[in-house]
Amino acid sequence: TFIYWLMTRPIMRSIQNLIKLTKQFSDRHFETMYIIGQEPREFKELATAFQQMAKKLEEGFTKLEEQENSRKELITNISHDLRTPMASMQMMIEALQDNLIEDPEMKKQYLATVLKEIERLNGLINDLFDLSKLEFEQVDFHPSFTHLDKVLLDVLESHSVLLGDKQIHVQLDVPDTLPMTLS
Repeated sequence: TFIYWLMTRPIMRSIQNLIKLTKQFSDRHFETMYIIGQEPREFKELATAFQQMAKKLEEGFTKLEEQENSRKELITNISHDLRTPMASMQMMIEALQDNLIEDPEMKKQYLATVLKEIERLNGLINDLFDLSKLEFEQVDFHPSFTHLDKVLLDVLESHSVLLGDKQIHVQLDVPDTLPMTLS
């Protein structure tokens, strides 16, 4: 039995080390590496395969964490981008319901602004849908150029009621040479 113990001891030690390493991997401790010593060739190959697997797992988990952080940031930004026009529309509709706006032209302007905000929200929702399709590689991305002055005017117009209520007057002075931007 002593000779058996001497013969099997390196193999048992190698198996125990691999079991310990596997448990560490299951706890996402990929930095622990298997020390290759005087084990049989098969255990050295197995240890090398474990080290390669650990590296790939660590890279995969790092990528997943980065994607999750990006997803959370995107959701935060989308929530903000949806909440702002909703608040603006709610305020305009409440003002119209409460007959706070008597001037027919101003009523038309409020309704036109609400309609534009709805169109903008639809655009945001469509962008979000396209983004979800991009994640699954179901759609091609075709960037196009947009005039920044139009974007600025749309933003100012969508906030005109809020600015007016706070008696804030904004004057937009856009140079004729304003470059187009990729969107």
